[in-house]
Order: sequence, then C-alpha cells, then structure tokens
Amino acid sequence: MADRTEEECALFGAEAEKVYVDHRNAKYVICPTCTEYRITCRAETKMTQLPEAYRTSISRQAQSAPGGTYLHVRVPSVAHEAGVATKALEFEYITRDQK
Repeated sequence: MADRTEEECALFGAEAEKVYVDHRNAKYVICPTCTEYRITCRAETKMTQLPEAYRTSISRQAQSAPGGTYLHVRVPSVAHEAGVATKALEFEYITRDQK
C-alpha cells in the first residue's frame, strides 16, 4: 500500500495529496493548482527558503509539462567546488510511468 498524506503544496501552498516514492526520499504530489509533480525531500526543504515568485515559476513549469510527463524537482547531486556557483535546484520532465 502506498504511503499517502495530505500536506501543503511546496510550490503553491494549497492542500495537496502526496505519495512517498523512492524509499521515502521523494514525494509524488497531486495539487489542484500545480497539477502533478515529483519533488525530492531535500528539494522540498530548500523550497521553503525560496521567494514566492520563484516557487510560482516552478509551479508554472509543472502546469506546462508536455503530455504524458510531469516535472521532477531535485537538488543537484554534483560535488561543490570552492569558488564555483551551483544551482539550488534542477528540473526535468519525466514520463508518467517513472514514479
């Protein structure tokens, strides 16, 4: 049985259904505003530190997912080098069968 919960959407703030996936390292989110997206738990934590305008733009990316795909939000897994800027989050569209 899937581990489901009702929580606030990390992007929009509305009540959303979340299903834990990937050994509880990520959540598949079904939001009435953002539609569907997947977010890692690390990315969800970082999301709280981002300005509302940035979260809104990510929500729009989720809403604009090409047919048969949804947005995956995660923290990059590259090692940080001294003096080199890194992205806080990265995004990709993945097919629906890859929950």
